[in-house]
Amino acid sequence: MPDAPPQKPYLVIGITGVPSVGKGEVVNILCEWGEERGWRVGYLSFSDQIKAEARRRGIAGDQWSRELIGRIVSEMREAEGTAVLAKRILTRIEALSQSECPGLFVIEAIRNVEEIDVLKAGFGSRFAVLGVTADVSVIAERLLARKRPDESREAMQGESHARRMVLSELQGRSGAKGVHVAACMEAADIVIENNGTLADLRKSVRAAAERLS
Repeated sequence: MPDAPPQKPYLVIGITGVPSVGKGEVVNILCEWGEERGWRVGYLSFSDQIKAEARRRGIAGDQWSRELIGRIVSEMREAEGTAVLAKRILTRIEALSQSECPGLFVIEAIRNVEEIDVLKAGFGSRFAVLGVTADVSVIAERLLARKRPDESREAMQGESHARRMVLSELQGRSGAKGVHVAACMEAADIVIENNGTLADLRKSVRAAAERLS
């Protein structure tokens, strides 16, 4: 059997869930929780890795759309493997931890189980996955309400389109290599529901963080 990875002096929590489920709020609550413990906190996102690649290709931010970002990450996964984003984040965290050694890293947002495997192999028992879920109708309503400029144009056409996009993210988007959120949710260490208020979410996330620490 291969040797277990060495114990890390920090906790790494990866967040998975479909768009508009509330991952950004979960990030904020986790960072707040870590800071209250006196830990240094680091935040990294999978989308930032994709946008960095877009900039490297000379694509300006005002040209970004959900379709463009989806195409770029599919090309990255085709060229470098399904877990390419997790490998880049793993390298980034290892570099940061040597200089700053924060107590908590929060990673947003895991899209496939190969990414989970890479991060678990790298961080061992100090890595955990927190899944965030909500009713599809609630997620679709939030997606339409936030009106992000880089959101899917098709999803913004109405509730039925938004619901279809949510379900496709769960089950694996057509043409989007390496997207299968439902499988990530099944692999999550803890899954919390976000159908209620921000206060409800804060209580659930903080309880989950205590368990994972």
